[in-house]
Amino acid sequence: MQKIAEEMGIVFHHEEITVEENRQRNEYLRRYYNPETGEGSDTGDRRILRLPDAPIPVQYIPKALFDNEMMAQRLVECGSLAGYAERYGHDKIIATDEAGRNPKLADGGDATEELWREWIRVRIRYDFEFWAFSFVRIKDKLGAEDIPFRLNRPQRRILGMLEDMRTAGKPIRLILLKARQWGGSTLVQIYMAWIQLVHCRNWNSVICAHLKESAAKALVIDAQKNALREGSYIEHDTQACYEHDVYERKPNGSYGAMEGHHDDILITRCIGNYICSRELPSASSKGHRSERIVNESSI
Repeated sequence: MQKIAEEMGIVFHHEEITVEENRQRNEYLRRYYNPETGEGSDTGDRRILRLPDAPIPVQYIPKALFDNEMMAQRLVECGSLAGYAERYGHDKIIATDEAGRNPKLADGGDATEELWREWIRVRIRYDFEFWAFSFVRIKDKLGAEDIPFRLNRPQRRILGMLEDMRTAGKPIRLILLKARQWGGSTLVQIYMAWIQLVHCRNWNSVICAHLKESAAKALVIDAQKNALREGSYIEHDTQACYEHDVYERKPNGSYGAMEGHHDDILITRCIGNYICSRELPSASSKGHRSERIVNESSI
């Protein structure tokens, strides 16, 4: 039986091995991640940098940063900002507390702050995740306040692909057949902004969409609400009805599914209904009933 299966290309999985492999994968996905320190990042190789007197005492920096930048190599060698300044003749004086932390300005200058600023300028050229978390703010879906852009797992996976192409000197080409609501478009737009602000000059990016209005989503949602009120839209799909029930307006004024839910089918319905109501002739113009029934087969 085993031989016949092998000839047919059938692969048998040992149940215990499969369960253990699944456990390891889940553990990997749930591991700790901190974009400020770089810990837990899986976008390229990283190495540890310890600077007890720095605002971020432990950092996991990209290997390319260490390989290409003399400053990174010297910081690893010296083990502190103060050591760097002393060994390489920085013209400012650094003062720290007894534990070597909390750098303060000593008489004669602000070397620690200047040295740290210089290091940040170097690191952001190699570490998109750190730059995005430190300098970019996005709208919070659940609140009105802007929050730091902290990449989620799918975004980090796409970032790895983008960085592989960029660092290899290849054109960045990616066709992303994406599910909605996990931030694929947000990542790509901010990644391009990073290239424009940090790496290039006079370098432009263009966003193309199927609708030109900036409020396109609200537009199709409003059309859907009007159709529901008028009774000109009847939904027969159970999942689509469910997504209607869990769709809401957020505190910041945006629209979206409730936390933990999706709205893919709903948005498809809204777009289809919007196009039908404006592009196709109504049933009444052909002498039929004015009521339009829209279901999954008509979109």
